[in-house]
Amino acid sequence: LWVLDRLTGVNEWRSPDYERGTEYVVWNENQLILGVNLLQEETVRSRVIAQDLKTGKVPWIHEIPSYYLRNFIQSDSGVYLEGNDGSAGFLLSETGELRWEDWIQWASPHVIFQQDHVFYADHHDFLLFDLNQGKILSKFHAPYGISSLPLLLGDYIYLGSANGTLYALQKDSLEKLWELGLED
Repeated sequence: LWVLDRLTGVNEWRSPDYERGTEYVVWNENQLILGVNLLQEETVRSRVIAQDLKTGKVPWIHEIPSYYLRNFIQSDSGVYLEGNDGSAGFLLSETGELRWEDWIQWASPHVIFQQDHVFYADHHDFLLFDLNQGKILSKFHAPYGISSLPLLLGDYIYLGSANGTLYALQKDSLEKLWELGLED
């Protein structure tokens, strides 16, 4: 990974090779955060590495001994990690501190990330999850399941159910504003 001056194209610094395993790269105004998956002697381990954008120095490295990263998304204050085994966690960007870790499996692709929150469908429930706290803040139950990608517009979320019902929800509380049965 090379970091170049955007106006001159001059190489500012180059990231180490990290055993040729870098799969995810996100950045903010101060740092790059790399997600690295390594296979060593039939053992998978992952590593998250922060690098200062100006100097290339590494302020922190977080080792993940047991799973292969499959999802890596930056929010306002940290990085959401998801392993192929259903585990998930959240690292603070500034320090690399593991804020929380749990066994969570988003019902992808029914997911919306916004700032430090995740909206996701889990079979019959649509949930608002706080990435910093690692907990569900609110939940909406759709008796026939969620069958559409959620649409976030302003303060509202719209989603469809398997029985043809369209729901409008208030974004912060997931309170149902209205529902409409759509016929074929």
